[in-house]
Amino acid sequence: MGALERIEAAGFRVILTGDTSDTVDVFPDELLTPKQRAWVQAHQGELANEARKQLVLRLWDGIDDLLDERKELHTKIGELNYRLSLYIQLANMKTHNQSPKPFADDELRSLRRLCHPDKHGGSEAATRLTQKLNAMLSG
Repeated sequence: MGALERIEAAGFRVILTGDTSDTVDVFPDELLTPKQRAWVQAHQGELANEARKQLVLRLWDGIDDLLDERKELHTKIGELNYRLSLYIQLANMKTHNQSPKPFADDELRSLRRLCHPDKHGGSEAATRLTQKLNAMLSG
């Protein structure tokens, strides 16, 4: 067990201090016994090295988390942009009194062939539906 693990197992927290982070403070320091205080002084270098390593590992973990979050946000932005484009299309259709086409043009042509009045004895219903399909294709 390293010096940092030992001090943390005893319920203390180690903080790097100083401009070069080569010393540490232990919290809560008022709970340190004289023997523990002497041990901390004797192991300052080891505690500082281990605390720096732990800090670097936590920083890399934080960077990984941020990169994952960034990827998720980019995906969400793409989804939101797609939905926004659909809403804009719908708004433009409503502005121009259009409704979205329920069928693609090739489907409308197939429907027109299927219900053409010539195939149904010139029926009024077939004529009316074919006229609507023609209007949908031209609009």
